[in-house]
Amino acid sequence: QLLLEVKENMKHGELMPWIAKHCKFEQSTASRYMKAAHQISTGVEISSLSGLFPSGKPHISHNSGENEWYTPPDLIERARKAMGAIDCDPASHSLANKNVKANVFYTASDNGLTQVWHGRIWLNPPYAQPLCAQFCEAVTHRFLNKEIEQACVLVNNATETVWFQSMLRAANGLCLLEGRVKFLSKKGVIGAPLQGQVIIYFGPRLKHFTSVFSNSGQILVHAS
Repeated sequence: QLLLEVKENMKHGELMPWIAKHCKFEQSTASRYMKAAHQISTGVEISSLSGLFPSGKPHISHNSGENEWYTPPDLIERARKAMGAIDCDPASHSLANKNVKANVFYTASDNGLTQVWHGRIWLNPPYAQPLCAQFCEAVTHRFLNKEIEQACVLVNNATETVWFQSMLRAANGLCLLEGRVKFLSKKGVIGAPLQGQVIIYFGPRLKHFTSVFSNSGQILVHAS
């Protein structure tokens, strides 16, 4: 989809040299990606596209093997204002916490899933599975069991998944973010996610959350 967007803004003959310069895959792979994206946009099922890819799996079906993607500071500051503070980040890194500034944070080596969470939680979970689902299930479970007070969770809008639906049932509100979040890698490289993202809010400060995120996208509130 991103390649198609780039193509729309280029003159004839400019795309392939651009791919050769900026992409780590072959031009033939780029062509398959664009063909798959175009077919999906016309209603073709993803499962029917396996013939386009040597591995038998389209790229979109396994978002990324890279787990360390950091949130832009602006979104973190909005979450901090919405909750009042950030006490704990259970899926973080020492570099990420320079912006998150959580009182307690757990890295991959700590395995945040096995640790105690408390207070107000900021969670940008690992995006590779099964870790993403496990962290999202954990924040839902811990909120319902009153182990944590509030949480802001930044995830892909994976509405078809069980873990996403479980979060929606337990959450108090959410913001469907406009555009795609420009995540940062360890080296400061801006990532390009394949789909949109959402901030899901758990807690009693729904008015604060709505006020802070109202200009970031559409707000939906859980019916009481």
